[in-house]
Amino acid sequence: MRESFKSIALKSFVIIVFASFLSFISLLIRPGLFDLWASAVEKQKPTEQKQSAPVLAGVANISLKQAKEYFDSQRALFLDARESAEYLKGHIKGAKSLPYDEFDEKYISVLGAWKTDDLIITYCSGEGCNSSVMLAKRLKEAGYNNVMIFYGGWPEWQKASYPIESLSSNPFGGASF
Repeated sequence: MRESFKSIALKSFVIIVFASFLSFISLLIRPGLFDLWASAVEKQKPTEQKQSAPVLAGVANISLKQAKEYFDSQRALFLDARESAEYLKGHIKGAKSLPYDEFDEKYISVLGAWKTDDLIITYCSGEGCNSSVMLAKRLKEAGYNNVMIFYGGWPEWQKASYPIESLSSNPFGGASF
């Protein structure tokens, strides 16, 4: 026997209403049921959050405030992991240049007086720049035990108007402030 179109439409309508009623009841019984779907949708949306700092085992990532506290205490050596030309244009006052890709050639001359337990803070061009992370990794491999990463780096320090120096603007090679 062939069912009429009206009969099929009525049965479909009843099924849809019944399914909607069950969904409503399930929400009343368990309110967080659809949160899983909502969080999955949220994960697909682009975010405007700051990029999180990469994690390196045994190395702390420090904030701008912490970096400034270490700077003020004069208990840390700041190492600029950027290219030498960038360092010459400007860097954290007192920082030494040690581009991570020149580590093998320069680290002994740059770190000569520093002990393996002395505090060393690496930085580079801020978020998205992993040179400070790579330099910290090389320092750990070389036996330096007290290494931290200031991931906000040069841009954050400069934006905060903290002490900086530049070597390229001074024709006599000294620091200018």
